[in-house]
Amino acid sequence: MENRKKYLLRNSLSEEYKLRIETIQNMVRPLLARTTNVNPTFTEHTLEHSLSVENLYGICFNETLSILNDDEKFLLIVATLVHDIGMVGNSRFIDDAGYGEKIRSSHNQRSGDFIDEFKRDLGLDMKEANAIKRIACSHRVVPLDSLDECEAYGQGGNIRIKLLSALIRLADELDFLEERAPYLVKEFLGISNESLIHHERHEVMTGINRYNNSINIKAVAYNHELENAINEMYEEILKKHLQVKQILKDNDINIDDIKINIDVSQVIKEELLIFMAQSDSVTEAMIYEHFSNKREERYVDDAISALQSRKYIIYEREKGVYIINRNINSFKELINLFIGSHLELEFTKSVYVNACLNEHFMIYVNENFGVLYDEGDKDDRIEVLTHFPTSLKYFMDERNTPYEFGNADRRVTLDYGLLHAFSIDVLKYPNELTEDTFYAVQSIERSLSENSLNFFKLMESMSKVKKKNN
Repeated sequence: MENRKKYLLRNSLSEEYKLRIETIQNMVRPLLARTTNVNPTFTEHTLEHSLSVENLYGICFNETLSILNDDEKFLLIVATLVHDIGMVGNSRFIDDAGYGEKIRSSHNQRSGDFIDEFKRDLGLDMKEANAIKRIACSHRVVPLDSLDECEAYGQGGNIRIKLLSALIRLADELDFLEERAPYLVKEFLGISNESLIHHERHEVMTGINRYNNSINIKAVAYNHELENAINEMYEEILKKHLQVKQILKDNDINIDDIKINIDVSQVIKEELLIFMAQSDSVTEAMIYEHFSNKREERYVDDAISALQSRKYIIYEREKGVYIINRNINSFKELINLFIGSHLELEFTKSVYVNACLNEHFMIYVNENFGVLYDEGDKDDRIEVLTHFPTSLKYFMDERNTPYEFGNADRRVTLDYGLLHAFSIDVLKYPNELTEDTFYAVQSIERSLSENSLNFFKLMESMSKVKKKNN
C-alpha cells in the first residue's frame, strides 16, 4: 500500500526536510514492527499505519499544503511516524499481569518518552523534539485546550501546536481501512471472539474521501453485528471531530460534516426474512410499515427484489401476499443463514420453521434416519427443534446423517444429537426450558433407553461383517 500513497504534505517540503524524514522513518520502522509484541490481537500500529495517517493529511485536510509552514509540516509528519511507538512493550515487563492494558492506555505518553530518550539518535534538536513530543502525545486523551494556539519556535519562527495536535488526532481516527487488520494476521493468530469484531469492521471499511466541506466514509455491513461495530467506530470518529472542529475552523480548515454510507443490503434482507418468518404471509404494505423510519424504502425494494430473484420469497399474486419459500433446500439455506447469528432464536421459534418442520419432518427423517415416527414422537422432536437453535442446525446438517446403514432404523443417532444440542442451548436460552420442552426431552430420553442397546448391537454386527470382508 505504501507505494500507492501520494504523501502530498511531505512532497511539498524541501529535499533537506524530506531526507531527514526518510532517515527517521527508516530508524523507527523496525520498532514499529513490534507494536503488537505485548497485545498481539490488536489491530496494526506499524509504520504502514503511520504512513496512512500521513497520507490522510493530503486527502482530508488538503488546506495544510498551503496553511502550514515548513517547520509545522516537518514536525507533524515526524510526530505521525512515532505517535504509536509507545505501543511497543519492554521485554523485562512483558509477562507482568496487566502490562498489556498499561501499554495500551499510556502509549501516547510512552511515545513522548521515546522521543525524549532518543531525540539525538533521531537527529532532532531540543526544540524539535519538544514540539514533536507534545504533538505525538496529543493524538489521544490530552485535552487540546491545554495547548497553546501559537508559540515561538526558533529565531523568528512560530508553530501552532494545538492545530497540529488536532490534525493528528482526527487523521489517526480516520485510518480505518483494511490494512489496519490484515486478513492473514486475523486467521493465523486465531483472534478471540471479543477482538474479532474489531478486526472484521476494518475489513469492511471500503473508502474515505473529502468533498467540499465534508469527509465521506463508505462501508459494507454483511450482518447486524458488523453494522453495530461500524456505527460504534463512526461514533468515535464523530467525537474526535467534535473535539477538533473549531480548532480546524479557526485555521481555515472547514470540515463541517463527517458522513458515512453503510451498505446494509444484506442486513435488510435478513431483517425482511425474519419479519416474514413470524407470519404465514405478509402484504407489501405490512413490509413497508415494518421498515418505516428504520430503513430507506429504496433499500427495502432492493431486498425484496433480490430475495425474489433467488426464490427465497414468493409473491402470490392471487392473494396479494409474500411468503417465504418452504421447499427443503430453501429451508436449509435459511438455517445456515440464521443459526449462529443474533437472530437464531427468533428464527428457530418462528411460524416459518414450525410450518417447514411439520411439512417435511416425516419424509426427511425417513430418508435420512430410516425412521417412521408416530404423531406424538414427531411432535416431541419438533418441540425441541423449534426452541433450541443448535438442535435445528444438527438436524438439517447432512454430515450428521449416519452412512452405510442401509434402511436400518437410526433414530438413536438422531435423538442423541438432539439431546446433545439441547444441552448446549439450555444454558444459553434458559427460558426455552418450559414444561412442554422438558416433557419432550424426557420422551426422547425414554426412547433412547428403549432403543440404544439394539442399535449398538446392530453396529457391532455390521462392524464384524465389514472387518471380515476387509
